Amino acid sequence: MMSTILSAKTVTTRKPHACWGCGIKYPPGTEMKVVTSADRGLDTAYWCRTCQEYCNRYLEPDDVVVSGELRFEDPEGWEAIRQELEQRGASAYGMGCRSGRCEL
Repeated sequence: MMSTILSAKTVTTRKPHACWGCGIKYPPGTEMKVVTSADRGLDTAYWCRTCQEYCNRYLEPDDVVVSGELRFEDPEGWEAIRQELEQRGASAYGMGCRSGRCEL
């Protein structure tokens, strides 16, 4: 059964958050997508730009993603998207992470 999406918006975080798709912990000040859904309760997941782009390219809307799965199941594909976003000037890890403050 698919969860019902209650809200999805892009935010600039005030606290550290781990991305659901890659499992990387991002520092405060990172732009991430936050999705709140309901299945058997309320769930909130944060998504980095790289994982958002990965999902847009390779996943179907009803695909289920386990926490950290995108980076671990396809490290080459995930890294290629991260590098592409970085070259385009978008901080693929989110704002502030290029200085090495992200926890892998």
